[in-house]
Amino acid sequence: MDPVLFDISIIIIIAATIGIIAKFLRQPAILAYIIGGIIIGPFGLKLIHDIDFVKNIGELGIALLLFVVGLELSVERLKKVGGSASLIGLGEVGLVTGIGFLVSRFFGFSTIESLYLGLILAFSSTLVVIKMLSDSRELDTLHGRIMLGILLVQDVIVIIALTLLLNTDVSAMSFAKLGLMGISLVLTALLSAKYILPLFFKKVAESQELLFMFALAWCFVFSGAAAYLGFSIAIGAFIAGVALANFPYNIEIIGRVK
Repeated sequence: MDPVLFDISIIIIIAATIGIIAKFLRQPAILAYIIGGIIIGPFGLKLIHDIDFVKNIGELGIALLLFVVGLELSVERLKKVGGSASLIGLGEVGLVTGIGFLVSRFFGFSTIESLYLGLILAFSSTLVVIKMLSDSRELDTLHGRIMLGILLVQDVIVIIALTLLLNTDVSAMSFAKLGLMGISLVLTALLSAKYILPLFFKKVAESQELLFMFALAWCFVFSGAAAYLGFSIAIGAFIAGVALANFPYNIEIIGRVK
């Protein structure tokens, strides 16, 4: 059997098996998948041969998940929780990073090591939280939207922090450039969805297959653009989804992507 097919087969078999066990134990499916990954991964039984391929497939899955989340949340809904999510997100990252830094310094780590550890403690897994909210159907609730906003704030802070920590030549200009690129990506998506897509979206929607392919193409265009600008592909996919959220075809696209 081809190594790639073997890897995919092992992943699906183990995930399904442990997922069933988790269901009987009334545990979240995402927990089962994480345990399954540990068992078959490089720190477990080492059953997977092409780790890079699996990581790339995982990135694709995360992008599609965030694309669906974006399709379920319109700009208007995000505006209502944007201020609260930003304040809570910044406060949480600052507080936890500070505590982690001080504790790490107390145990003898260097300044830069302590800063890394503090940041690691402050950040949550966007994938895990969104998957749990989606499974419990709480993504469109008030607290679900606030949690999503906090996660997006954390993702932006990660990009800024990595730029600062991995670059010795960091200036206010580089941060301003990063911010402008992010704003440009969002504005491009929203303005295109408002003024350009309606011109031919109705024609595209006459074919369900073409509508689905067009939606995926839209997702990958902004995922690729985000990656090119230094952001994660998940953020690009989420922006692409939000831009399409107000179209009447979003429910059909969500069903097909899922």
